[in-house]
Amino acid sequence: LLLWPGTGAQWSGTIMIWQSIACFAIGAHLLNTSRFDNRLRNVIIAAILVVIIIQTGVAMLQYLGVAIFRPDAETAELMGSRVNGTFNHPTTLGKALFLLDILALILVPLTRGWARIAAFVIVATSLVPMLLSGSRANLIGTLGLLFAWIMLLPLKGHGLQKFLMVGGLGVAGTLSIGVIAARFAEDPGGGARSLLNERTIDLVHNVLPLGAGPNSFVAVF
Repeated sequence: LLLWPGTGAQWSGTIMIWQSIACFAIGAHLLNTSRFDNRLRNVIIAAILVVIIIQTGVAMLQYLGVAIFRPDAETAELMGSRVNGTFNHPTTLGKALFLLDILALILVPLTRGWARIAAFVIVATSLVPMLLSGSRANLIGTLGLLFAWIMLLPLKGHGLQKFLMVGGLGVAGTLSIGVIAARFAEDPGGGARSLLNERTIDLVHNVLPLGAGPNSFVAVF
């Protein structure tokens, strides 16, 4: 109300900041509770699995040409054949999948039976929409996350598990090479990133010390 023009985008950004604070508090509470409650851990795993299945299904339909959850016309034109799931951009889909993979991997040592199997299904299935999204940074980050997790897994008692996961990661990495190479061929210079970087360096003094406002970086610069 006092610092920025109060556009719709800025109000949306402000709401998302408060939403992230609330979600962090809820997540911290669920994590502490799940340490002593098997049922809650199972509920969390089941909820993540449902989200992953929905995103994978929507991504597959979008890849096949079904016009659902389409972003705005300008974004859709820049996306090309990339999919965005139920989100507004392929990169946003990739970020959501990356975070859900982290949650699933955190819960693996705490789960047993079907919940542990579901956690591995989550990670494996999430790679499908991740690949279709064509997000280079998210894809490389996810592969790095999985590699680090496998390396940190104790060898004793997990030999077969590590072997199978390394094999699966190798297959995913091989498939990713084509996706990443295609994205660099389509967008070798990073799209508008270079222009935004130059504009920011030249014009950032105009918005100091209060900033451009939440959710307004691209619009301002």
